[in-house]
Amino acid sequence: MAQTGLVKEVKVTGNRLITEDAIRARMATKVGQPFSQRTLDQDRDSIDIQGWFKAVDTRAELDQDGSYRVLVNVNEYAAVKEIRLTGVKEIDREDVLKVIREAIEPGLPFRRTRAKVISERISKLFEDRGFQAEVESFDMLEESPETLGVSLIVTTINKIELVGATGTLRTRPAVLRRLIFSKAGEAYNINKFTEDVIRLANTRWFEEPKVSATPVNGQPGKIDIAISLKEARTGNFNFGAVLDPRNNIGGQLAVFDSNLFGTGQTVGINLQQVAVGGTSIDLNYGNPFVDNRLSTINASVYSRVVFRFTGLFGAGGGNPTDAKQYFERRTGGSLSVTRPITKDLRQAITLGGRFEGIKTNNLDTVTTNDFIQQDGSLGVLQLGYTRNRRDLDLNPSRGDWLQLTYEPGVSDITRVGGQTNDPTFLGRGFFNRITFEYRTYWSPGQKRRTIRDVESPRRTFAFRLRAGTVVGPKVPYFEQYFAGGVDSVRGYFQDRFWGKNLLTMNLEYRMPIQKSFNLIAFVDYGGAWGGYGTVGSFTQSKTFKMHVGFGPGVSFNSPFGPIRVDYGFTPEGKSQLHFNLGTSF
Repeated sequence: MAQTGLVKEVKVTGNRLITEDAIRARMATKVGQPFSQRTLDQDRDSIDIQGWFKAVDTRAELDQDGSYRVLVNVNEYAAVKEIRLTGVKEIDREDVLKVIREAIEPGLPFRRTRAKVISERISKLFEDRGFQAEVESFDMLEESPETLGVSLIVTTINKIELVGATGTLRTRPAVLRRLIFSKAGEAYNINKFTEDVIRLANTRWFEEPKVSATPVNGQPGKIDIAISLKEARTGNFNFGAVLDPRNNIGGQLAVFDSNLFGTGQTVGINLQQVAVGGTSIDLNYGNPFVDNRLSTINASVYSRVVFRFTGLFGAGGGNPTDAKQYFERRTGGSLSVTRPITKDLRQAITLGGRFEGIKTNNLDTVTTNDFIQQDGSLGVLQLGYTRNRRDLDLNPSRGDWLQLTYEPGVSDITRVGGQTNDPTFLGRGFFNRITFEYRTYWSPGQKRRTIRDVESPRRTFAFRLRAGTVVGPKVPYFEQYFAGGVDSVRGYFQDRFWGKNLLTMNLEYRMPIQKSFNLIAFVDYGGAWGGYGTVGSFTQSKTFKMHVGFGPGVSFNSPFGPIRVDYGFTPEGKSQLHFNLGTSF
């Protein structure tokens, strides 16, 4: 005979896949123990919280002998045999389904408590690919009990507004729309949108863009994006004195605009008059929007003086010729078209060419032959491939840049002198030049992941490798590779080494002190060899030979653009100051 007030029986009904023992294990109510309604209510919650059941009902029946019979009825979910996924088109559906399947326990009923885990994993999957998504609904379907319905809301762009920080934008809206690939009505992707902002920053038409995203009231998952742009000065008119590479004072007039009338086109004229060499003039034009693929065209017409073996601030003493006046006048023009071959503009091909007349000036041909003279004309075609994966073009901290260039050329030499006073060099000659350049960047700081990070300074290690070779029986002296100086092996005079073959490597550590000022340490290793012979004190090598330069430097932004000053040393104890308008690499 059962004792009064004790539990005589616990009966479980409605379960199919979950065993009675598993359900009883969640209960504090046990046969032979005193019955408590409070404990039974807690048992119901304990069973329900496992998530296997749509509903859990617990009740107790009092027998005539004063004992209790406890009845537990569960409405068990079916096992998941099908997943019906809606709201996904931005990434592969199978990737989302895989995340869901991995969280479903095979052979067991659907477990609603897995909704949070699955929702977090789905959000992480979308986040890793730049999207934002949340689970709107997650449950077994009434009309199909063995089907799990999962509905997602992916954040989409309602509209994009471009506003001037100080009023109306000078840059035309159509130009800006070409630079922003994200569009209203499509899913918001932070990676794609950051690329858009970087593309705006790379134009240098604007100061640091400011971006805000606002949820649209009454429209879940939709945002309005506003980009505030403060336009930088793109037009410059400079008139003043310059110091030429021979330490002569001259005059310069430069007019330049990189965003002409807000069209994104570039025009410029640079006129320079110095005591040695005469007048140099450059006329330049560029258009980055030739077609809908954002192909770029660049053209230049010029008559300029190119100084050999020289540099600034005393480097002129490095001229190896007795004439002390060794430079070329190059008159001609160039034209190139660059066409992206990927939608993100990261890869492109370039087709171009240049035609020049070259004349070596002011050589003392009476008292010395310690020079190389090959005057004539030149035509070169250019076919190039470029891959640009840098996080920012002007001041990269991550990524790499690669370029491979093939240049077939023909020269027509009409006058020779000095060490090449050989009539066999006269006439037409063909050559082929192949050049490879690779740059890579790494920063110990975090990757630029947000819009705010786009132009923030970074401590950066930068490395560049350049290699090239020229093939041809009569390669003009001026079409060889030159190494040494500001852009190759610092610590040596400009153009200190030359030849048909080139290999240079540059390693820099760039430490920002302010946003526009950097301290730099560099090591250079390289050389050129296998070309024309020694000129004066500039001995050359017929075979592979490398040289080392190292030292400190500084770079800073000015109203005229980036300025770079390096002081290079050599293992032999020599040193050289290098000055450059622009960045190194």
